[in-house]
Amino acid sequence: MTVRLAIRFPLGRYQAAAWGTHPNEGTVEWPPSPWRILRGLYATWQERGQDLDPAMVRRILSTLVEPPRYWLPPAGRGHSRHYYPDGGHGTDLTVDAFCTIDRTLPLVVEWDATLDERERDVLAVLAARMPYLGRADSLCEAELTDEVPDRLVRVAPAGEGLPTGAPTIRLLAVDTADDATLTQRPAVLRRAGYAKPLGTRWVTYLLPEPPPARLAVAPPRAAVTALRWSVASRPRPSVLGAVAVGHVLRRAVMRTVAGTGSVPPVVSGKNPDGSRLTGHDHAHFLCLDTDRDGLIDVLALWVPAGLPAQIADDLSAALRRLRGHEHIPDFRPCALGFEALGSAQQVLPELVGPAQGWRTATPFAPRYAETSRARRGRDRWPAIVERQVRRELAARGAPEPSSVAVVRGRFHALEYRRHRPDRERLAQARRAAHVEVQFPSPVTGPIAVGALSHFGLGLLEPIG
Repeated sequence: MTVRLAIRFPLGRYQAAAWGTHPNEGTVEWPPSPWRILRGLYATWQERGQDLDPAMVRRILSTLVEPPRYWLPPAGRGHSRHYYPDGGHGTDLTVDAFCTIDRTLPLVVEWDATLDERERDVLAVLAARMPYLGRADSLCEAELTDEVPDRLVRVAPAGEGLPTGAPTIRLLAVDTADDATLTQRPAVLRRAGYAKPLGTRWVTYLLPEPPPARLAVAPPRAAVTALRWSVASRPRPSVLGAVAVGHVLRRAVMRTVAGTGSVPPVVSGKNPDGSRLTGHDHAHFLCLDTDRDGLIDVLALWVPAGLPAQIADDLSAALRRLRGHEHIPDFRPCALGFEALGSAQQVLPELVGPAQGWRTATPFAPRYAETSRARRGRDRWPAIVERQVRRELAARGAPEPSSVAVVRGRFHALEYRRHRPDRERLAQARRAAHVEVQFPSPVTGPIAVGALSHFGLGLLEPIG
């Protein structure tokens, strides 16, 4: 007769370090060793099965001493990395390795053993009460079963005469299922210098041959048009200095990209001969105040024409800090936490809409001087702003707005920096205004218009 125990992992993960390995080696004991399974049943009995007959439980565990066979579901490997304070002034790296498993398929453990009806009932109770197998966050659901699903692969103890080079794995099995064998603490055993737990032995299992390798063709990667970072340090820079922060962000992006090759025009905004690009499909360096406290908490790189995949990957991996420009009054050095890359719809939902109404998050600055006409009384300031906003929107392919109005913002438009740090002579020359734009039908963003729109000024956000 056989006894089959089906174990499912509802979180799709199994976590357990193999005996004799450090967790940071990233190895996972898969399948779970016979020793680990019996320890799990024993611990369940001690913690959750005080109503069960002790003599019968011990008899069941002793019956399951012989190494079982396994029926394995498809499983992959993965890990995450975490940094924890080490009690001093630094951090320690911890690797969390795990197996990923189909939640709908069980791991079936099969023993050549005979249990009577009462013993099977007690084992079924123990299995149903077992909360996890392996590490405590490796949750499981176990039950006795008579069936083995079709997609499972059989793994059995290896016999004599193994073929040379056959894939194998060593698992710990127990000689006797007594209290001493099943309650030993690994940390105590290691400190005492034992190579393995007392009362256990290594059993070699023959693994199935891996399927022949197939050439995998990766699906085409969607174009990356935006990257997003959070400002992780305190105090954060003021949104009034968005142009200064955008200026420094551009310098950092240019420096990072230049370190891996030449800077393409779509990033620099300039042709190879140094002349400026026409149009607005090249890089925008944006600052967002998502929590409305007046401080910048998100930085973004938006490139409507799209970024080369390698440059996007390099920026996401390498750009972690803005610093070295302490001479700029309204810039604060800050640490960055990379958040996302992808399309603007995915990465910058706050700026996409669609919406009929749009309002400036940072004020609009006219790109073309019309002050002489205003002085002669031919046009008032709101008319100049409206005319230039419509012109800017048309240049970006946006539909004709139904209205453009100068409005009040959270801060006066003239409180914002309206020149780049290397253009100090423009400190007082450029005017700006907050505007609200209404379209006949919903429009999709992002929308940035006017002078310095590539450095954070003139950024519109949807209303509502």
